[in-house]
Amino acid sequence: MGAESLLRAYDSLIKRLHDDAQSCGEAPENADCEFFVQQALFKTQHNRICCALFFIEGEEVYIFRVRAPGQTPVSPEDLV
Repeated sequence: MGAESLLRAYDSLIKRLHDDAQSCGEAPENADCEFFVQQALFKTQHNRICCALFFIEGEEVYIFRVRAPGQTPVSPEDLV
């Protein structure tokens, strides 16, 4: 995964979240968390699918983790 490709895909994700973050689904990590965790999938130039974990507070979207393809869900201890 080239850094430039990943950055372009991430920038596209940021725009998508800015436009409509509410439309993204619940993340598997949500079951173990005190706040509502959502996920947004995005694809790099080489068709690798990554997952951004985020939460919404008021008008702000906070991305707190990006999982690479094949990574397991974030553990509850890492969500604190």
